Amino acid sequence: MKNKHHWKIFLTTLLALAGVLVLIRLGLWQLDRLQWRRNFNTHYLQQLTLPALNINKNSENPVLLESEYRQANAIGRYDFGGEVYLQNQAYQNRPGYRVLTPFLLDESGKIVYVERGWVSMDDIDSMNVINQSARDDRQISGVIRLSQQKNSYGVDPDADKKEASRFWLIVNLQKLQERESREVLPIYIQMTDQVKNGLPIPVPNEIEISEGPHMGYAIQWFFFAALLAGGYPFFIKKMLQKPTVQKEIIDDDY
Repeated sequence: MKNKHHWKIFLTTLLALAGVLVLIRLGLWQLDRLQWRRNFNTHYLQQLTLPALNINKNSENPVLLESEYRQANAIGRYDFGGEVYLQNQAYQNRPGYRVLTPFLLDESGKIVYVERGWVSMDDIDSMNVINQSARDDRQISGVIRLSQQKNSYGVDPDADKKEASRFWLIVNLQKLQERESREVLPIYIQMTDQVKNGLPIPVPNEIEISEGPHMGYAIQWFFFAALLAGGYPFFIKKMLQKPTVQKEIIDDDY
């Protein structure tokens, strides 16, 4: 019985220690998220202060990959034949698509994809008509966005899609490059200005500049860890006293 009691204490202690370590790790993870958020805020606000980047003159500049959310402009023409559509996109609670169109840059002949905006599920059947009003567009402007390889769940939702598919879930420029004989830039441009006929509808980024709840969550996890670590010795003390109390009761019976 004594050995069994000791094993029970030993296993309980291991579980408590594991619990403390997990809680501390959760707190540290929230601090990491807080630091990421602070870095993002700094980067985003810095990009807003910079002048618009001319994509034609900077198509080979590595600064492109460090310029997400910076204003940019480009001169060229649309290639509607390579247009693709991002699925599961809602606007004002209406389901639809985001239109992603290749834009052939003057001089270099490279492609920069342009997210032109949102269209409804009914509009998708009229894209030839909608695109007519943009055929003469020579200059575009918007904000620089980076390619995506995974969604928020850490998986590639387009992994099983065929190369020729026109419907995608994320903007994976590496996969879009496989469709093109011309070089595709590693960034795309998200348009922000309303177009002539109203379609597609540009959807601006809704960026909240705050530190979020991460510090509060971190304090919460560290508090739980301290509570468990501080309260466990009292629990062990109570467990060690139980056999003695039971023995005294037995002795009194005799």
